[in-house]
Amino acid sequence: MGSINRAVFFDEIRQTIFGGFLEQSQVDGVNAVLDEWDARGLRDVRWLFCMLATDRHETGAKMQPVREDLYYKSAERIREVWPNRFPTVASAKPYVKNPKALAIKVYGGRLGNAPAPSSDGWDYRGDGLPQLTGKANFAKFGVKPGMDLKTSVRVMFDGMIGGLFTGK
Repeated sequence: MGSINRAVFFDEIRQTIFGGFLEQSQVDGVNAVLDEWDARGLRDVRWLFCMLATDRHETGAKMQPVREDLYYKSAERIREVWPNRFPTVASAKPYVKNPKALAIKVYGGRLGNAPAPSSDGWDYRGDGLPQLTGKANFAKFGVKPGMDLKTSVRVMFDGMIGGLFTGK
């Protein structure tokens, strides 16, 4: 398959996936992914659609790099997301509306992050289009937290195509 007809593509995703409207920032984000796709000469659109779906899911449909905020309003939700880290609702209560402490708790001591009291869990929380997490993963891709769109697109492509997120 050659380059995608972007006018047709955007008309379709605007209606079917984005509820009839796209912000300019969303268009810019999707275009950045399509540009990288074309630049790499990739042809299997299943990979492209997987990347776009990952982008949409991980960014809350913003299609722009985001940093994980970890701001939770209830201990029940924290426990639901991390049941192994919080065996009871009471154990999750100190982290309600406390995103930095939560990040240090759930990401500290893993993924190359130093354990608490280090702020690595907060500093290296989910970032970019693929929500890259952990100091070791940032080092693997040679990036720093707060990725711009171009860097984030590169990381997503390199990680997904090279199996660097899953090892497959």
